[in-house]
Amino acid sequence: MKLKKNAKVTKSRTKFFHDQCIHRKNFVAEQKVILYNSQLHIFVEKLKTRWSGPFIVHTVFQHNVVVIFDPKTGKKFMVNG
Repeated sequence: MKLKKNAKVTKSRTKFFHDQCIHRKNFVAEQKVILYNSQLHIFVEKLKTRWSGPFIVHTVFQHNVVVIFDPKTGKKFMVNG
């Protein structure tokens, strides 16, 4: 019984510490951002960059959905914040 209580206390402390380290990102219109391409983590090439951009934030919707604008091509697309 005491072991379960100790495990709960340890788990709650760990969660509290982890949640303190998370920084929420707030995007605003006309802000410059770079985009992380998570599909490139499969490849082993060390020097290949996983970041692309810069892009400009066009619109911010609820639930961290952001419309970004590529100034090079003139295209707009939606991404998760």
